[in-house]
Amino acid sequence: SLILIFTILNRVPDSLLNRKTFKMKKQKTYKKKLIVISLLIVFLIFAGIQFIPPVITNPPVTGNLKVPHEVQTILRNSCYDCHSNETNLSWYDKIVPVSWFVAQHIKEGRSGLNFSEWDKLSAADQKAKLWESVNQVSQGAMPLQSYTLAHPRAKISQKDLKVLENYIWGLRVN
Repeated sequence: SLILIFTILNRVPDSLLNRKTFKMKKQKTYKKKLIVISLLIVFLIFAGIQFIPPVITNPPVTGNLKVPHEVQTILRNSCYDCHSNETNLSWYDKIVPVSWFVAQHIKEGRSGLNFSEWDKLSAADQKAKLWESVNQVSQGAMPLQSYTLAHPRAKISQKDLKVLENYIWGLRVN
């Protein structure tokens, strides 16, 4: 089969081979230009959307949760960025389009539970919200996995979960 290929190549005029080589080079150059232009367009779109950031505000705190220091530390580390008016964004949380998702999570988190407006809840509602929160943590629903991937310090250890559960059980007795 190699002999056949060499025989065929020997019969093909050099000018035809040069045209094929030129055409192949031209196609490679075209593909490179297409890739470069596509990457440039993506970069320009990414740069342009940075000028359309979401609005994330921290309204005044009207009433903080009053709990033991150890419980407060766990909640501040793992919950307050989405469930309070004391959101502390990292630099990468401010990059669009990530910031759009962060803003939506904060909006949803505050509407479901806002530790900065704790005084607006009755004592029974406060206990119910804490009970629900600890149950969501024990089920692995909170903090959100997408959040803990970017903020590993927010993960709640088994020790932390035990502290929260003990606090909740203490409320039940009172």
